[in-house]
Amino acid sequence: MTGKPDCGEKAILKLTPFAYAVWAVLTYVAGLALATGAGRLHGAWCITALFLGWVLAVNGARRMVSTVAHQCIHRRFTGNIGVDMAVANCMAILTLTQSAKHYHDEHFRRHHHHAIFSSLHDPAGEFLLRAGFRPGLSIRSLWVRLFVAMISPRFHGIFLWSRLRSLFLGLSWKARCVGIILWSAIFAAALGSQPTSAGIFAIIVPVTVIYQNSVLLEFISEHAWFAAPKDLTQPKYIHATHSWGRFCGRRTPQRGAKSRLTFSIDWMIWSLEHLFYHLPTRLVILPGDLSQHDFHHRNPATLQWTEAAFARENDIANGDTRWPPYQEFWGLHTAIFHVFDGISKVRP
Repeated sequence: MTGKPDCGEKAILKLTPFAYAVWAVLTYVAGLALATGAGRLHGAWCITALFLGWVLAVNGARRMVSTVAHQCIHRRFTGNIGVDMAVANCMAILTLTQSAKHYHDEHFRRHHHHAIFSSLHDPAGEFLLRAGFRPGLSIRSLWVRLFVAMISPRFHGIFLWSRLRSLFLGLSWKARCVGIILWSAIFAAALGSQPTSAGIFAIIVPVTVIYQNSVLLEFISEHAWFAAPKDLTQPKYIHATHSWGRFCGRRTPQRGAKSRLTFSIDWMIWSLEHLFYHLPTRLVILPGDLSQHDFHHRNPATLQWTEAAFARENDIANGDTRWPPYQEFWGLHTAIFHVFDGISKVRP
């Protein structure tokens, strides 16, 4: 759950890139199906099925885009650029996200360039600037802007429009037709299962608002945005100093001199924190290899992306002297606070 294996832990199941992609798509489809079918249930069962469906749908969608399509544009899926770009476009059509062409141009060509990475000219940095995260703002102001963006119709409308525009402009006319037919069928099936707008609502919410909040929270926590590199002996080192692992969890309570009641309360708080905060974070905001995104920036050409958590630990254990030491934060909020602290210290 945490995203960081225990010492000596080995992967139970090693997936091929194709199996990983199929697993992500099935999770996404199952989530949408469960969410649209929730309306047939009643009371607590309806709400439970709806929210579980949304979690599965967003988890699958994020892995389809941030892991599978991401590796495709790095040509780490099959190694064949034509096949990989086609797979990335399939993921984009299914999730209504950025086309492979635009993803490749923004991420592969610009984001990974050491002179652009995490700067004001980084495409992801430009996205955050448009959302209101400007250098020099106080930490408090940055937190407020984060919460406002998450519920802002304007933010979500602009984000959705940019996704659809990229998808439309970046695809061939044949692929556009396939996308239109596919999504028409999805909405028709949703209306067929529930002759009201409930089915459409069950699909739109996870594909737009929840997905986009997931992207926002992941983006804002992944790099030291807008912070200048510090005395780097090699330009590439910025990928290490401005990236880190983001893990979900907290140490278990220690008994010490605590009374049985106090110790029990500590365990109850710990359990609730993991059930309602760390687990949802791992499933919805940091699924797949996103907890180990720093490993990707050190090793963008690796073929071990389907088991990145273990590859990262092996990298640490082997003591890779080509890079500065790894960094990590436990709890999404600590990573966000670190980023906000850095942004607040940047002179506008």
